[in-house]
Amino acid sequence: ESQTPGAHATGLADQPRYLKIFEQICETMAYAHSKGVIHRDLKPLNVMVGAFGEVQVMDWGLAKVLDRKDDPEALKSHPQASVIRTERSETGSNPTTYGDFMGTAAYMPPEQARGEIDRLDERTDVFALGSILCEVLTGHPAYKGRTHQEIIDRAKIGDLADVHTRLRACGCETELIAIATACLAPIAEDRPANASEVARLTTAYLSGVQERLRASEIARAEADARAEAEAARAQAETRRAKSERAHRRTTLALAAAMMLAVLTGGGSWMAFRLDRDARRNESDRLVGRELARAQTLQGVAERSGPEAVEAWGRALDAAESAKGLLSARPPRPALVADVAKTYEAITKSTVDARERVQQNEAVRQLIVELDDVRLQEATVYGHRDHDSKSKQAAYAAAFHKVGIDFETQSTKEIAAWLKPKRDIQRIAAALDDWNPKGWASIAQAIDPEGNPLRVAFRKGDLAVLLAMAHNPAARWMSATTACTLAKNLEYLDGPDEAISLLAAARSGSPADFWINHDLGLLLYHRKGSDELGEAVRFLTVATVLRPDSAGALFDLGVALDDLGRHGEAIPALREAVRLKPDYAVAYCRLGSSLRIQGQFAEAITALVQDHATSCLRRSSCSQP
Repeated sequence: ESQTPGAHATGLADQPRYLKIFEQICETMAYAHSKGVIHRDLKPLNVMVGAFGEVQVMDWGLAKVLDRKDDPEALKSHPQASVIRTERSETGSNPTTYGDFMGTAAYMPPEQARGEIDRLDERTDVFALGSILCEVLTGHPAYKGRTHQEIIDRAKIGDLADVHTRLRACGCETELIAIATACLAPIAEDRPANASEVARLTTAYLSGVQERLRASEIARAEADARAEAEAARAQAETRRAKSERAHRRTTLALAAAMMLAVLTGGGSWMAFRLDRDARRNESDRLVGRELARAQTLQGVAERSGPEAVEAWGRALDAAESAKGLLSARPPRPALVADVAKTYEAITKSTVDARERVQQNEAVRQLIVELDDVRLQEATVYGHRDHDSKSKQAAYAAAFHKVGIDFETQSTKEIAAWLKPKRDIQRIAAALDDWNPKGWASIAQAIDPEGNPLRVAFRKGDLAVLLAMAHNPAARWMSATTACTLAKNLEYLDGPDEAISLLAAARSGSPADFWINHDLGLLLYHRKGSDELGEAVRFLTVATVLRPDSAGALFDLGVALDDLGRHGEAIPALREAVRLKPDYAVAYCRLGSSLRIQGQFAEAITALVQDHATSCLRRSSCSQP
């Protein structure tokens, strides 16, 4: 019995199974690509899944053996690969001619749909893999149409607006959508190089899912452990109550014995000692038991990590219980000292864990706010002088929320607080964008990777910046550092070198929001017809990666509007003002687009909202 992946991918329930199948398809094609073979007709109907989960890629009738004899780099990347030879590759005969249409239109890239056979390589199959993944996520392949010819026409021009809309609305995780978007790039050079790269990205995502499942299982196990601890505590209370009743009976018996001894005229001192020893032994037992429980939970908390607040809280409860028993029946002095030492250590660790969690949450919120400020300024309209004060105030307010004041605190204090925090490069990028008093010392201390380019930029040393951008070893750069370097190059030398740098950085980080966004903006500002189309492509990826970004949606809407694609611009602009109701310039551009489309009533509504924030008086709002 066999099935095809995608045949039933109509809901999220089946997705884990289909994604595992997709991963195996990618691995199969990775092996084929390592041998220089491309399929050219990948689609769900050509994939068979056996009853035991085995996956086979079928129908290799259109497969092609790539000529790698003159490509030493390809041979070097697979030094153990054997050479695949067929009758066609040996004789040199190839019945396919330029302009022939081969394959299934819904799954093929533009170059294949146009019959450009000389341009077909591993990335042809990568596009088909992206279309299969799109079908798993949305229920349909990359291209849809009422007729077969309509699908072919869309494939030839790479019309992917509909698929991006479907991917944004599918409700799947951002990492999956980013993989599909990267594979479905209309330009072959923008796709992952081969199926091995797609397999790596898919495996990384699935591994992340497994990590989250394990985290969920750990959380569930901790909940079960808490329930068991509570049950054990209840049982301990029951046992303690029974013990106390037994102790009272013992005490009464001893009292009776003492009374009898007094009445009989002897043994009073012995009775007193027996009573004192019984009390101390019982106290030692109860306190020792609670102390042992506290120390056991302390060990669990230490293994759970320094931020395991709940685990430390359970340990502290046990330590407080042991401490509370000391006042009722003082045990041996050595045991009292052990309780005090354990209670002090657990209390300190609990406080530290709570502070770490609070600080991490504060830093996470800080990074979100810094990104928002940076994005509000980095729009298609660029950095405007009359907005600089509002940007300065917004950055200062974001840092002030976590207790940082650049006016009163020293740079050393600020750097010491920031350095051990997570995502430190994104904070450094905000400092580079803001440039407050003392920013250089702080940025240098917390982000050493970016120091060479900061020094070069302050000196205006374009040659050093260009050397960094052209250095073959520049792949060490993080996405954040690449964006900062590109920004400096643009400022000193114009957009060309900055665009080349970000395009290269994107090949290593295709799913980074800032790389896609900044590359789209640079291409938009260059304003060539081809550049506008490319800007739309990268800005579309940015909105997929961060659908809650009003600034990125605004940028996409403006670029689409300038291309004359007003109908596509309107939904993006509407979403921008929905996310940010006081976004005056977005209302202005939305009103203009609606007017051009003849939707005058809605245009008036948008422009009235724009007028409420005084945007109509700005020269940037005048439209033809």
